[in-house]
Amino acid sequence: MQASAPPSAAATTVNRNTTSTSTSNNNAQVTMKAPVLAKVPAKPAAPAERQREQQAQPLVAAPTAPPANPSPALSELPENIRQALPKLAISGSIYSETAAHRMLIINGQVFHEGEKPAPGLELEQIKPKTAIFNFKGQRYSMGY
Repeated sequence: MQASAPPSAAATTVNRNTTSTSTSNNNAQVTMKAPVLAKVPAKPAAPAERQREQQAQPLVAAPTAPPANPSPALSELPENIRQALPKLAISGSIYSETAAHRMLIINGQVFHEGEKPAPGLELEQIKPKTAIFNFKGQRYSMGY
């Protein structure tokens, strides 16, 4: 007995619970149960769970203000501090994503971040076009 037939000789009927296929060539009939899908209502969340879900979702992102410049430019420092600063001549720099590879040539000598090019003066950070110094607790930036 052959269960398959050419598509033109087969007739298919679909009911809610069964699918039947019959062919006119050999009178074979195949019946299959189709799955019945039912919607199951979701279990309502407990009040504590709902509250946690609501707290976890941010309402509206507040606009952020640009950060204040923590290190003013050398020209923005008070006159008395500028006069007390040691004279610096920056003649070269190497910037790298890796802080240990950054270098600044100050007064003809090579310095890395954290080193002291003069008494009371620390080279805190080397950026692509500026350096951040700390002179006796007063931070300032110097372009090069």
